[in-house]
Amino acid sequence: MNPLPGMESTRALSLDFTDIAIDSGGIEHFVWPLERDANLPEIKAFLRGFSTSLILHASDAPEEVRALRILSKWFMLDIGRLHQAALLLAAADQAGIELRPSSRTPFAAALLRRTEPPISLTAALARGAPLPTAAPHLVRRIVREWQWNGPLRLLKSLAGLSDAVAVEPQALTITHARATGVTLQYAHMRDWFPPANFDPARTPPSSTVFANRLAEVARDCLRHGQRFLDPLLADYIRRWVGAAWSFVDAFNPDRRAVRPIPTELWVGPCSTTIWMRFLCSVVRERGGQVVAHDHGFGDNHCDQHPQHLIEFNGCDRFVTYSWPGARAKAAGIDEALLCGLRAPKVEAVGPEPPALAPRQSTVSTPLRRILYISTFFTFEQPKFTSYVHAYPYLDFQARLLGWLRDKGVDVAYKPHPGDSFQPVPAFRSVLGCDV
Repeated sequence: MNPLPGMESTRALSLDFTDIAIDSGGIEHFVWPLERDANLPEIKAFLRGFSTSLILHASDAPEEVRALRILSKWFMLDIGRLHQAALLLAAADQAGIELRPSSRTPFAAALLRRTEPPISLTAALARGAPLPTAAPHLVRRIVREWQWNGPLRLLKSLAGLSDAVAVEPQALTITHARATGVTLQYAHMRDWFPPANFDPARTPPSSTVFANRLAEVARDCLRHGQRFLDPLLADYIRRWVGAAWSFVDAFNPDRRAVRPIPTELWVGPCSTTIWMRFLCSVVRERGGQVVAHDHGFGDNHCDQHPQHLIEFNGCDRFVTYSWPGARAKAAGIDEALLCGLRAPKVEAVGPEPPALAPRQSTVSTPLRRILYISTFFTFEQPKFTSYVHAYPYLDFQARLLGWLRDKGVDVAYKPHPGDSFQPVPAFRSVLGCDV
């Protein structure tokens, strides 16, 4: 991989954003050795190999395969973090750059120090799903169902005549229910997943043939960065498979749940949390139906690889905002990436409108004020489509906002609401952005 222009002037790269300075020219002494999207070919190959392995081993390792089907998103994210960190270390080493990891990059730190990388399945999950608010269940139910259903359908639900159970529905879920006359009954994730005796170090009683085979597939697909991945990768996968089996066994709803598994479940996205995906999976295993809903605009034109992990392998119906978007998502489904699970029906809310002729928009007056909406700053949060790492993304934002300021444009900056890192103080003080 070729280093980016200008990097030869600096031989140290700190991933702790408290150590860097920015101005309208970007990050001071900017250096970044890794090409954009360098991880995509190999991680996509492993996603396909992973899905194929679950299908091939469904009969000889059913418990481990079931656990990884439920937790496929988190397994692939962790493998993606490990792979991405190895690529960054290899590129920095090739360019003669000293990489300085931070608390935001634990995978890179682990690979450098040859210690065990973290996994998403930590002992803290033994506490179970998060607790609901302190209000009594009936009060919570009445408030939520009044908001979702309105007064008449609230009475229908309280009479035991609801059409579906709803857990953590979002705006599109409610819009869809109102448009179709579906009465939703409130439930909380804690009803199925109270605290349990979960030990991530506990291993399945069966052999490790499946985990070893999966490690071989990973080694064959993730070839770059092997200097940093060997032999940690195989051990990491074996540890992950054991923890996944232990988690699914510990929180088995047949032993723990305080309410029956619903026959129809309406949710927002079906993989917002591990608990949500577990519940959706169990509903489908019992022959029930999961209706999941989109949560953001703008990715219909993108490669749909990540949606197989995030949505497509966790629901029976996937509802998005528009029919053109629904058609684009449906066309992007590849059943070979669904880990042996059935594909959902993709639809939109309401009837399909008539096609409109394309229109051109023009701006007749000079721009004087704009709103810049930032996406996530991804440190070790890998994507399976094109993305920019947090470090060059921060450099890009600083240069863009500085350029706009120099052109006399007032900029209002809106950070992503779910981002733990928000470079607001520097943008406000140095670049004059209104936040």
